[in-house]
Amino acid sequence: MPLMEWNAEVIRGWPNDGAKDRYETIAASTTLANGNWVIVNSSGFVTLSSSTSTRAAGLVVRGNQDPGYGVPATFGTATVVQESGANINKAVVLWGNFVVRMQAACLAAAVGTYTPNTNLTVVSGKIATAVGTDPVIGSVLQVNTLSSATATPNVVAVIY
Repeated sequence: MPLMEWNAEVIRGWPNDGAKDRYETIAASTTLANGNWVIVNSSGFVTLSSSTSTRAAGLVVRGNQDPGYGVPATFGTATVVQESGANINKAVVLWGNFVVRMQAACLAAAVGTYTPNTNLTVVSGKIATAVGTDPVIGSVLQVNTLSSATATPNVVAVIY
């Protein structure tokens, strides 16, 4: 496995192949970055998911805290702000039908605690193992625990 550039990297389903993606308006005083898991609040805006397990959650692919999407990014000697998620108050969110590689920042537990074929849910903005009657959002396909100068530990999951 190579080093990961983002906390969550979609490896199947987005930007092509049918993931359910939308630009969503971000709730006031909410900062979102790639790898956060969000829900739609009662006002119709996205915010980090709560401490209650849910499958009605989406993965932030680009948020108002991502470089080149609202946060200045440096390219050589130039600092550039591309279309600003901070200025337009929007995030790109995937609501299902994709495969994603996630590093520790996206997970409720350490990478090594996940196993293939384990059901997953979303709790407090992160992916967690579904227990008992927890609603299931997807399942683990692969776990990569190798950590080196050329590899990032990660969990690969299919999201329904």
